[in-house]
Amino acid sequence: MLNIRNTGSASITLDTTGVSDVVISLDMAATSLENGELCFAEAQGLTIGQLENGKDNGMIYHKVVSNSDAFDNNPALTLMLRSAGNHDSDHCYFDNVVVESIPGGVPRAEATVAYLNSTSDSTFSTAAFLPQNSNPTANTFEGSLVINGTPKFDQLYGWSGNLPERASQWPTFDVEFVQNGADLIPVNRQGMKPAHANDAWSVAVGTGAVWDKVGDGGMTRASFPLYFRRTQCQL
Repeated sequence: MLNIRNTGSASITLDTTGVSDVVISLDMAATSLENGELCFAEAQGLTIGQLENGKDNGMIYHKVVSNSDAFDNNPALTLMLRSAGNHDSDHCYFDNVVVESIPGGVPRAEATVAYLNSTSDSTFSTAAFLPQNSNPTANTFEGSLVINGTPKFDQLYGWSGNLPERASQWPTFDVEFVQNGADLIPVNRQGMKPAHANDAWSVAVGTGAVWDKVGDGGMTRASFPLYFRRTQCQL
C-alpha cells in the first residue's frame, strides 16, 4: 500500500500501444482530511477516484474507470496518485492498482447469470467483479450479509500446532450494507480488526459497486472488496 501525505504525489507512464478496452482499477483510503483537502487518482487527467472530508475514516473504496479515447493505444498513458492536503497528518492510501484489457467488459465465460443462480463453486479473474456501468439499477440492495464456513488451507508450512487459536474457524462475518447510487456501502466502517477478541482473523470490508448487466433478466449484480489478515501468532 502506498501512503502519500500533505501535497505529495507519485506517477508512472505506461505504454498501451496496440491495446484496447483498457480498464484501470484501484483501492483508495484517506485519513485526517479537512474541508478542501482531497486524495486523487488520475489517468490522462481523468479522475479515477477522489476522496474528501467525510470519506477520510480509513475505509477502503474501490474505483474503476475505462475510457477508450484516453487509455487505449496510448504510448504514454500517465497514471498519477496524489494528496492535496496542507499538513503531514493528511494521509492518502492507494493499493491494488491494476491496468488491464477487458474486451467488451466482463468476459461472458465468467460469472454468467446461469452460474450465479446455481450451486457451483468456482473462482474468477478480477475482471468478473468490475462494474460495467454506473446507470441506475433496477433493484436496490439493503440488508445484512452473513458468511459462515471453514477455511481451506491450500498450503501449510511447518507444524499445524503453530497455527493460532481458532485459525481453522471462519472469522465472524456479519456486515450490513446500504446502496447509494452505484455504490454498495458497508454501514460499519471500523476497518480491519477482529470481530471478537479471540478471533484468529481480522476482516475489513470496503465500499463496493452495484450494476445491471445485459442478459441478466432484470437482476442486479453487486461486488465488494473483502480483506483478511491473521491477528494472532503462536510461536
